[in-house]
Amino acid sequence: MKELKCELCGSNNLVKQEGVFVCQSCNARYSLEEARKMMFDGEQTVKATESPELTNLYTLARKELDSNNFTAAWDYYRRILLMDPKSWEALFYTTYCRSKTIKLEEFIMFEGIILKTYKKVLISIRDEITDENRQKEIIEDVTNKTIEMTDKFYNASKHYYNIELDPKLRAERKYITEYLDRCGNAELILKLFGNSLISLFGIKYSDFAVKAWKQSIEYRMTRIPNISETPETQKIINEYTAKIKLYDPTYVAPEYQEPEMKFDTTKKKKGLFGRFR
Repeated sequence: MKELKCELCGSNNLVKQEGVFVCQSCNARYSLEEARKMMFDGEQTVKATESPELTNLYTLARKELDSNNFTAAWDYYRRILLMDPKSWEALFYTTYCRSKTIKLEEFIMFEGIILKTYKKVLISIRDEITDENRQKEIIEDVTNKTIEMTDKFYNASKHYYNIELDPKLRAERKYITEYLDRCGNAELILKLFGNSLISLFGIKYSDFAVKAWKQSIEYRMTRIPNISETPETQKIINEYTAKIKLYDPTYVAPEYQEPEMKFDTTKKKKGLFGRFR
């Protein structure tokens, strides 16, 4: 018997509530039958090969995803993971669908889930998808959706710091640190995503790696002036500019851009996300 762990975030802090097991880290819910499948080895786990139930779950998940019913799609993909833990589609779309529904204060935890998941997704794509054209389509879609997720986190961080945070608090170190950490996680996800594309696929998908790296540099250079001028930033910019130039020799790293500031004076928050409210 295996330890009961959340299939989405990996936490073992699951508590039985009202007849189901609820992950205390990400709020994923598991029925008693699903919990049994998670706890016992292959004897009770439905294999991923030609299972009518699995085929039906994929059909339902894709239908809900196409209809932008992200909560329902997430639940179907989560159930698929119980039956086929290495499915690239289920691994990626449980994360993507969850990103569509989480609250702002959950971003800190969720960015960590993306960092734990993205390499597993790419490895599964490499190992599962043998058709070159289909593989490229999937990598492109995963790249675009990963940037979509990091854009959401990054822009929410900027919005809170530049617009909703009380102007008197913006110069305080703890609020600046919180803001830069949130933006930095979005940047880190894309840097490591691009690195993994190269390490797993060689130069085959270098254009998508370059797209991720370029966006990570954009994140760093649109925060606040002092961070764009530090030696650490210059080192990072130089490192990733050199990576990009291997595949795009014409690339020039951007200069710092002053963020657009449109303040709503009717409502100010005391701090970022849940920590400083």
